[in-house]
Amino acid sequence: MARHTSTLANALQFEAASALALTAQELGLSHPQALASLRLCFKLANAAAKTCGSNKNKPAAAQPLISPVFRGMVSWVNTAATPAAYSLIQSVQQGMQENADAGNNADAGPDPKQRKLKRGSAQRVSQESRLIPELVFCIEDYERQLLKLSKTGKLNLMVTAKRAVNRDFRLQLSA
Repeated sequence: MARHTSTLANALQFEAASALALTAQELGLSHPQALASLRLCFKLANAAAKTCGSNKNKPAAAQPLISPVFRGMVSWVNTAATPAAYSLIQSVQQGMQENADAGNNADAGPDPKQRKLKRGSAQRVSQESRLIPELVFCIEDYERQLLKLSKTGKLNLMVTAKRAVNRDFRLQLSA
């Protein structure tokens, strides 16, 4: 089981490293690609946490300790991936707000190309707005698994976690 967990940890670090250098622009990723990669990172981390805590029905003496590799992965995800995810969410929302403001100010006119561009940007905003709640749900599900694992393993895995105080990710459209 420890081997399986370390494999998941390596896969998570590879995926996260490809998505999180510092910003999506530096990597040449679009915002939807970065959001989808982060969502996959947190799904992998959640799977690793579930795998690590899957021995609930065994006696306490037979339960393995939480491996140092898994603790290192949790620490890395809590200190690097989660704050980067929240900053990416904020930058995506700011971009969506700017696009909405520009779309409201731009006159579509009779030109079919302008109408097509406006429709494309509206579809992009809709797609990105669906990705944000999915990512937030994956983060919260991962943190929920860590809390369960902390209780069963008698080890506080949330020490390095910086939970977001404001979880309101709705678009604030100004009139």
